[in-house]
Amino acid sequence: MHLWKFIAAQLEAQNLTAAIKPILAKLEDGKALVLLDGLDEVTTAAQRRFVRDVVSAFMRRYPDNRYLLTCRILSYQAPSEPNGEDLRIPALPAYTLAPLDEPKQDRFVAAWYAELAEKGQVRREEQVDKSHSLQTAVRRHDLQTMAGNPLLLTVMAVVHTHKGELPDARAILYGDTVDLLLSRWEAQKAGTGEAADGILSLLRQAGRSEIDLKSVLRKLAYDAQAQTGEGLLADIAELDLLHALADLKKDSEGMGDLYWAQKVTLAMKLRAGLLIELSPGVFAFPHRTFQEYLAGVHLTSAGDFASLAIKLADDRTRWREALLLAVGHLVYVNVETSRPLFLAGELCPSRLTDDETAWRKVWLAGEVLVEIGLLRVTDSDFGQQLMDRVRQRLCELIIGGKLTAAERVYAGDTLAQLGDPRQSVLSVDAMEFCWVPPGPFLLGSGKEDADAGKNEKPQREFTLNYGYWIARYPVSVAQFRQYVEDIGEQPADPDCLSGKPNHPVVYVSWDESKAFCAWLTQRLQQQGFIP
Repeated sequence: MHLWKFIAAQLEAQNLTAAIKPILAKLEDGKALVLLDGLDEVTTAAQRRFVRDVVSAFMRRYPDNRYLLTCRILSYQAPSEPNGEDLRIPALPAYTLAPLDEPKQDRFVAAWYAELAEKGQVRREEQVDKSHSLQTAVRRHDLQTMAGNPLLLTVMAVVHTHKGELPDARAILYGDTVDLLLSRWEAQKAGTGEAADGILSLLRQAGRSEIDLKSVLRKLAYDAQAQTGEGLLADIAELDLLHALADLKKDSEGMGDLYWAQKVTLAMKLRAGLLIELSPGVFAFPHRTFQEYLAGVHLTSAGDFASLAIKLADDRTRWREALLLAVGHLVYVNVETSRPLFLAGELCPSRLTDDETAWRKVWLAGEVLVEIGLLRVTDSDFGQQLMDRVRQRLCELIIGGKLTAAERVYAGDTLAQLGDPRQSVLSVDAMEFCWVPPGPFLLGSGKEDADAGKNEKPQREFTLNYGYWIARYPVSVAQFRQYVEDIGEQPADPDCLSGKPNHPVVYVSWDESKAFCAWLTQRLQQQGFIP
């Protein structure tokens, strides 16, 4: 189907037929902005390739318009294998959205509580204090990455608004959010007579509670997750939803009450926001994060949790977040570390096959250990041995180029959280250098480099008549910290020391870079490494 036919059909379905001709005219004139969200959020690989090709054809048909297409980072990479999936569209330059930095997070939080105060949901005199409280909370080490994600920051703001604080773990945070989405409407309407057909009231009519409803939603999420592609959001047929809910209220003959199930579905759709109706008869969770969380919690109820999780981990990324949230639920809700530790051990065994699936499991094992918590892992001898093995394997993964560059970056983040054992990236005294012999090299940038400055062009060949040594890795945060502590001065921008220890240092000026090199030269001379 031509993309325009699909767009026109959607407009007709929404009673917007009058908009079809004006929009088509703008497309023909090249005056439209076309926004396409979620290229990778299509169920099968064949369908994803089809959508990619349809979008490409649409752009060729209407070439003078502006296009913005979104896709998950890991899905929009060059394939690591010859026949791997490639969703990239050559006509579109690719950019990665940066996470919200701290000033943007602060502005979001301030605007959030200002809006609540404007609506009378927060007292004016509490607005500033609550804003500062949440701004401080999201600076927590374990929440810093989450706070950079707009969706997750919104989730944290909702929980903070209703509880006054944030829980310590991601799994608890999502659990609290699900509870809020299910119950906060009725809490607001309590005593008004408007909640007779609310979720909690309907559950009480059936002799049930939220626990039973969440169990149904978890199973639906698990089944939906099993049907979708990598990290995607699945459609849930209304009939499946109704039958699952109807089983909560059976008559004397064991038949489910579909009429009651319809009322529960309507209450969730209109009042809770935990299920949204995509189209008549088709539902979904509001974001794949909730689907993954609920699917992960359902997974923890399996008696063979570890063996099932290992099988699911064979899928490249589809179950990754769900598995990690399952681990978080076991650790922080069930207060259990034995099954998560056993899972990590199975993901990173003593003997490892050298293929991409095995190395992705090593990376996942590291993330499982991070989710458990370093101190909890090393409480036992088994955990300590496992920690050492996973650290070593992650080093092999990164240094040996076992996965794509993007995946190795994420694996490096995981290694940083576990404690990178490589002194070559943590200490200037263990830095590794590579010899670059004399000879020709390309200097400057070519015409095709749109980001290059005028002083970087033209590109030309230049010959060096001497060789030199260059560091194998960029100077890391840990190594620059050594320099700062040794000279006893604060850097011009203190944020240069806020990154992960094994990451390249940033926010360093040219003068500071020269001063570091002079300091390092003197240090290496004193140690006899250079004349």
